[in-house]
Amino acid sequence: MPIIIPKQKEGDVASPASTDESKAIAAAAAAAAKPSPVPKRYNTILRDFMAYHHQTTMYPEGHTFADAELLEITPDHIIRYFTMKLYGDGD
Repeated sequence: MPIIIPKQKEGDVASPASTDESKAIAAAAAAAAKPSPVPKRYNTILRDFMAYHHQTTMYPEGHTFADAELLEITPDHIIRYFTMKLYGDGD
């Protein structure tokens, strides 16, 4: 849920409490904006999967895949990948 801070009317002087409150809200928003490690881990797993799917070596970090490449993936491809990860053989 977004945090809504009411705007002050012209001529109103901000009270110290509302200023401190605004600073706390801004600090919380900045902390929430820090990048999460999840996208990096997600990208690593995706690159590993796509390397398996395309039968090639690992893609470099930061590689982006075209929509067409991602749209060709089927549930069977994912099942084969995880079967290979679990049992060492995708078939």
